[in-house]
Amino acid sequence: VGGNDLTLVDLGDSSGNHCRYIKALAPPAQIAKTISVNLDPIAVKKIKAKGGEAILCRAEELEEQGLRPDLLLLFETLEHFSDPLRFLRSMAAEGNIENILLTVPYRRNSRFGGTLLRQPDGSIPKKITPEQVHIFELSPNDWSLMAKLAGYHTSFQQIYLQYPKRSLLRIL
Repeated sequence: VGGNDLTLVDLGDSSGNHCRYIKALAPPAQIAKTISVNLDPIAVKKIKAKGGEAILCRAEELEEQGLRPDLLLLFETLEHFSDPLRFLRSMAAEGNIENILLTVPYRRNSRFGGTLLRQPDGSIPKKITPEQVHIFELSPNDWSLMAKLAGYHTSFQQIYLQYPKRSLLRIL
């Protein structure tokens, strides 16, 4: 994203830290405004207490807030959405959001539902919040295909593994 006076919106931000460090790393005057969006009132309160700007709303209601970010950030968030394709499509069409930076947990093979939905006894917990469950866990190629269906193209993609394959740290 080029230019100055940019607006960044971080969806699912629970601490305000992403906005702070990205703004600190950017050249002066490049980022004019950062806004965190979360559906958890405690997270919004925490961000505001640190001096950040935060809005309490669902990600799917971003358009209703009148926000038109130059860059939309989703760090480990999209896999929690019940309909990520519809969300991305609405951001591309109605939200007029051209640039999205997102990270998702790496899965070699796609699957529906994370570990919380895959109990050995087949039960599903009665009360599940969006923060607790990964609804879609897709491979990098499938995430790229979903973005393409929504109207985006992948500019950069990288698989990042936290720990080396041959290390005792893999246990963690």
